Amino acid sequence: MIRRPPRSTPLYSSAASDVYKRQVLDLGGGRGRSVVASFNDVTLRKSIETELIFERARLAAALDGTGAGAWHWSVPAGVVAVDERWSEIVGIPGSTVTLVPIGEWMRRLHPDDAEIAAEAAALHFCGISERFSAELRVRNHAGRYVWVHCRGRLTERNPDGSPGSMFGTLMDISARKEAAAAAAAEQFKLKRLFELAPLGIALASDVDGRVLDCNQSLCEILRIERSALIGRNLIELTPADGRKAWEHHNAAFQHSGRVGPYEKEYLRGDGSRVAAVVSAQRVPLTDSEAGGAIWVIVQDISERKAMEEGLQREARTDKLTGLANRAALMDQHVYYECATALLEYANLTGARIFSVDLRCETSISEAIAAADGRIDVI
Repeated sequence: MIRRPPRSTPLYSSAASDVYKRQVLDLGGGRGRSVVASFNDVTLRKSIETELIFERARLAAALDGTGAGAWHWSVPAGVVAVDERWSEIVGIPGSTVTLVPIGEWMRRLHPDDAEIAAEAAALHFCGISERFSAELRVRNHAGRYVWVHCRGRLTERNPDGSPGSMFGTLMDISARKEAAAAAAAEQFKLKRLFELAPLGIALASDVDGRVLDCNQSLCEILRIERSALIGRNLIELTPADGRKAWEHHNAAFQHSGRVGPYEKEYLRGDGSRVAAVVSAQRVPLTDSEAGGAIWVIVQDISERKAMEEGLQREARTDKLTGLANRAALMDQHVYYECATALLEYANLTGARIFSVDLRCETSISEAIAAADGRIDVI
């Protein structure tokens, strides 16, 4: 290596015969010998070599940071040169650099993914896609399929335009795929639970109360088609005589973010009413168009209410006569209604009516006085 003056200092090399030539000449006549030398400027080549060294170092650092393996595919030769990390992912024993026949790689692909890989390569080779990219399942050395993301780009074409060399990376994405599959399975179970739940469920906007989604059970409870229920506010289905109670529960909900369970009535699509037990819970759905939502759970208790009313009627009615029994007469309100009816009956027929209830002696005495003795107590 020699140097020029400080203004310009390109590098010169004498280490290789292609850049340094020397010839010894005999000057004759006893004048001795002379040396003729020529030099080639290799500054640019050395600069490129240095840049390549740094580029390889940066690439190695990037691959090491991402955990990806590197590969170089010589398409005409049908051979892929892979690094140690690539071999580790796929499970092929190898050293720093291993040559893998492309056929071996294709045989390791899952049968359903071989066509995907071939199609992605063909699209890139013909220039439709800028790069080769495919998520594939590859059988490792233990016989287990692992998910990989294979990416690459052509760096050289043959004189006839056919693919020459292709460089790329291989990354293990098994953990991401397994997490996505688990999340999808969980979402499917929740969706099925939502759709098949015997309770009515609605997802409403936390801003204006509009129904964003609902299940079939809620539609059946309210007797309203799902398409007609989406976008409506459930407060619209609250009877006028139930608005005051709703305002009370809504105030509690705004304070704590949850309310219920409490009983209320809804107006059905056919105009009838349905008794229900309602609970509501605010949930922070960041991907919702409203920025938040409310889960509303509605349980139809109309059958239970009808049964309770029937039991109450049976408990207060004589099974033989169908008239109010002793339990009903214990109720002062019911008693006076019965006494009034009896008096009207006595006035019309002149019949003497006997009523016996020792625990209501005072009330019965008042009834006798009002009837001018026409009611006897036994």
